[in-house]
Amino acid sequence: MSGSTTGTRLLPLKPGLGPEKRALAEDLRRLFLTLDVSVRRYAARRHLNASSVTRYLSGERVPPWDFVAGVIVDSAEETERPLTTEAEDALRELHRSALKASRRGSEVQQLQDRLADTDEEIRRIKTRERALEEALGDRHRRLSDLQRRCLRAEQVVEEQRLVHSAELERWEGEYERLHTERQDLREQVLFLEEALAVARAELIAAEEECYRLEAELEATQEGENRVAATSLMEALEATDRTATVTELVDLVGGLETRTQHAIASELVTSASRTREIAEVSALLTGLYTAGLHHHAEAALPAMVMMRPVADVAGLVAALAAARLRPPVVTLLQASVRLHTPKDVAGLAGMLHTAGLADHAVSLLGAAAVTRPLPEVMDAIGCLRGHGFAPLVRAALRAAACQRPIRDVLQLLNLLFQDGLGYLVAGMTSALAAQRTASDVAEFLAFARIRGLDHLREATLTETEQRDIAHLADLIYALQRTGNHAATDAVLLRAVGSRAPADVAVLISDLHVSSSFHESSRALVAALTDTDAAGVRALVTELNQGYVGADAVLKGVARVCTPGSAAAMAATLEVCGLHEQAETLFQCFVDTKPAGHCGMFLQGLHINGAPSMTIESLRQRAHGSTILSLAQLIRALDTPALRGHLDAVLLACATARSATDNTLLLKNLRDNDTPTGPRAERVVNRLLEEVVVHQPVPRQVDLLLALAMADLGDYARHLEALATRTDQAVAFTKLLKATNRQHEQRPLSRSFWRPKRHAVE
Repeated sequence: MSGSTTGTRLLPLKPGLGPEKRALAEDLRRLFLTLDVSVRRYAARRHLNASSVTRYLSGERVPPWDFVAGVIVDSAEETERPLTTEAEDALRELHRSALKASRRGSEVQQLQDRLADTDEEIRRIKTRERALEEALGDRHRRLSDLQRRCLRAEQVVEEQRLVHSAELERWEGEYERLHTERQDLREQVLFLEEALAVARAELIAAEEECYRLEAELEATQEGENRVAATSLMEALEATDRTATVTELVDLVGGLETRTQHAIASELVTSASRTREIAEVSALLTGLYTAGLHHHAEAALPAMVMMRPVADVAGLVAALAAARLRPPVVTLLQASVRLHTPKDVAGLAGMLHTAGLADHAVSLLGAAAVTRPLPEVMDAIGCLRGHGFAPLVRAALRAAACQRPIRDVLQLLNLLFQDGLGYLVAGMTSALAAQRTASDVAEFLAFARIRGLDHLREATLTETEQRDIAHLADLIYALQRTGNHAATDAVLLRAVGSRAPADVAVLISDLHVSSSFHESSRALVAALTDTDAAGVRALVTELNQGYVGADAVLKGVARVCTPGSAAAMAATLEVCGLHEQAETLFQCFVDTKPAGHCGMFLQGLHINGAPSMTIESLRQRAHGSTILSLAQLIRALDTPALRGHLDAVLLACATARSATDNTLLLKNLRDNDTPTGPRAERVVNRLLEEVVVHQPVPRQVDLLLALAMADLGDYARHLEALATRTDQAVAFTKLLKATNRQHEQRPLSRSFWRPKRHAVE
């Protein structure tokens, strides 16, 4: 326990000391000498009387254990060699022995120990009280929220109960009616089952009789048919060569009535292959007029295969003139299925030249949709350079609308390779107007890779005219394909051109699907490019949606930049939407780092937002929670906002309690960053405001609260600031009185007055 004694002088030990007191005094003196300070300086440091310290060190009085413990701690800090546990226990035992030597001192020490324990318990209770108050306030807020939600749920349940009660009464009546009807039907079923059993027995007997009669009839007719068939075929061949169209129709009708269907169809097919087109047209017209169309339809595919393309075109023209649509459709379908690409192109060209453009488009379009892509290109190549570009474009539009998107993209590639790129525009227009959002996104990716910017822009312009649900699907599809430029373009165009109701639906849809970045961009654009009435209408529509404006604003605050958030908040405030602006403000400040929050507040200040006025910040400092207030102070700690920071600190110093300010300072210290410490400057400013604007009792309360919260550095700094003011004497006096109000003074009369209750 030896140490330097430079500048330290102690009075000699008092003579006549007992062995316990002398030993304690000697050990205590050795410890004190290691501090290398005078008795007066140490007494001032510990707020003690210098004469009392002298008596302790000379052995005249046995010091309280608090004094001994303080010397032990100070010696360990000075020498950086703390006492061992054994040495400290020995010193404590020596102190107890010295106290026992003085009965009165022992009782005093016991009372002081109990007082210290009681004071420590009071501090713990106060800390727990503050924590319980905060927890109670939080539970009250949550309880209030749950009560509101429960009331709303009860209203919804009551509304649903009333609605379903009426439905239930209606269905109960329906159930009674159906139950009665079911009983009636059961009785009818039993009756009919019995009748069915009787009928089945009669049926079995009748069928046996029929079988017998059929066998007799077949045996009789078999011989007759052998003779009649030979003569009938000879007659048909002669008729095919010589009969008129009217006679042929009558003959087919006669064969139909005698159930000779196959022979009738063969007769029509044979006539269609050999007769002139005019006669074939007249024959088909007569058959349709007579209701014998199935024979005509059976003959047409064979005719398409056997007759030249010009004959088929002539027949289509004749039938179209006669307004017979079914055989025309059959001919075109058979041509698509059976003709070569060259014949299909030739037939389409002939029909187009004959003024049957619709039939030509139907024929070539069906081929473009169903035939393999190389055959489609062959057919288009046959029509190239003959003035049939409108026909080809119409057919390609059909392919763009109905073929799989992969086939469409491959067809586009083939058209570009063959120098037919001028035919693509119609395809892209049809694709944009009718295909799904996924198909449109895939085409846009293809156009981007091929560098077809003009087609890409035209497609976007066309597809943006569709409903808002298609636009939302298109945005998701563009995100999946990584086409972010197109995503932004569609989003911003929709916001700029659509009504507030559509924009609100789009933003809510993006928010619900967790596309927060896209939702943020849409909302920023909508609030930036819209007048005040439009902004209010948009917020109204968002509130009427599924998620509500507050939820959307919170989602936007989590992902948008500080500048965008500041612009939105300022716009909302200017439009009178203070509640929504506050939601955005609070969410951004509570969830973002201090640097981002500082940029956000600077943006609000630049935009002249009312929330950044000195009065608004003061009100916020009065009513915010400690966590929110600490985050706000950290965000305001920038050169551009020092005036605003001073206003908040002044409000904290004058309006918040010592407990609140202590918790605030502790939060600022605990959340300070080692790489860029900034809390010390803010703390010093707050303490300066307290010293300047608070009375001495409030200053002392804050100092004691800081000391209890393990913020000794702040407490000492506050004490240093207070002792340099005009009220230094009053501050020091009140601080000493407060520190000593629970200290036991054995020399006072009140200490020796008899207690009402015996000390346990």
